This record gives sequence, C-alpha cells and structure tokens, in this order.
Amino acid sequence: FVDIKFIIEHQGVLHVGTDNGMFAWEERSWKRKMQGITMRKAANIGDALLIGAREGLYVYQKGEITKLGRGSAHVITTSERYKNLAYVYYAGRGIDVVKQTNDGSYTSYPLVEFTEPIYTLTEDENGDLWRGTGNWGIYRARLEDQEGQPKLKETLHYTEEDGLPAASYNYTTKIAGKVGFITEEGTFRFDDEQQRIVRDMRLVEAFPPENGRRAWPTREDKLGHVW
Repeated sequence: FVDIKFIIEHQGVLHVGTDNGMFAWEERSWKRKMQGITMRKAANIGDALLIGAREGLYVYQKGEITKLGRGSAHVITTSERYKNLAYVYYAGRGIDVVKQTNDGSYTSYPLVEFTEPIYTLTEDENGDLWRGTGNWGIYRARLEDQEGQPKLKETLHYTEEDGLPAASYNYTTKIAGKVGFITEEGTFRFDDEQQRIVRDMRLVEAFPPENGRRAWPTREDKLGHVW
C-alpha cells in the first residue's frame, strides 16, 4: 500500500483507503475496489460506505461506485442524532449534510460555509458540531432540528481567551461520550457551567502540561478506554 489514509470495516470486510485507490480483504487476499482516486476518509452510512477523496465524494454500495459530490472531501463524520446521515467537509467550501433516504438514494445540502481548513469534526451529545482547525482554535456549529434535519443556528469560536492553551495544535475528539480537545499541552474538555474550555483532569497524569506531550488521533473503545 502507498500512504494509507483509512482502515474501516464495511459489511464484515476490511477496507483500506490509500493515495491510489481502495482495497478490500477478500478470499485471503487484497482486491482493488477503486483505482486512481486519492482517498481521504470513509464512514459507514446505512448499507453503504461513504468515501471522501481529493477528487470528490463517492458512495460504495454492493460493489458499485457512484460519485455524489464535487470538490475535495477531506473529513466525514456520521451522526448519532440522525439516522443514515453524515457531515462532509469539503476543503475551501465548508460542511455539507449527506443523507441516505429510505429508497437508497442520497440527498445533500450545505450546512456551514467557511474557508479555513479543518482536520477533525466531532458531533457532541447535543448534536452540535465541533471542528478542529489546527492553527485557528476550535469552532462550534450549534445546530437545531427543522423538520427532522439539522440546520445551523449559530457558530461560536473558541481561542486562548476561552481556555485553549495556544492558538495552534487544536483538534477535536470524543472522550466518555463527550467532546474533548487535543492540544499541545494535553487533553481538554468543555465545561458547560463555565462555558469555557478547561483541562481534562482525568488524563492529566498521561499528559501533564509541563511535558508538552501531544496525542492525535485518539479513539475510545467499547469499554471506555482511550487510546
């Protein structure tokens, strides 16, 4: 493989996305499923695999490949609040909502427009979207439900004035079911009472502020362990 971008299980089969297409582990060997496409991210949505690539957004379903959207699709996050719905970040454009309908087709519409790059996109327990920009702090898209679909209510920007240790190296993740932040000084969380970003003391031993130890990406397993 050349430069692996994602590893994901789809329909019980392991799929690997690379800079030169996608492969699946079938019959004890790797079979190429997509070629000549620069992969970025992938996520399961309904019975299909949604694939973000430099060349656009694709859906891989029952061995068939369909292009859904133009533009470089870098980040995909599936929603826990809405069934068969995903948020897709297009570089230089913003975030679109992509939904698989009951008949298996797909609909999409723009949700948030912005031009700064992002690297992580996390849905919190309230359905809001937090995006990690790397060097421009953290943005939060507060969403509201309108006829069963998410719509933008307002956008909030969190910087050093709101508790981040620095303007650079800020990414979003999920820890214990809540949104968390990976920074150059360890892990942080959002305090609802203070409406500020504060240090996550649960992980302070692993990531003491004086060490400057960075961790990204992080994953939480089914037992609640953070890796």
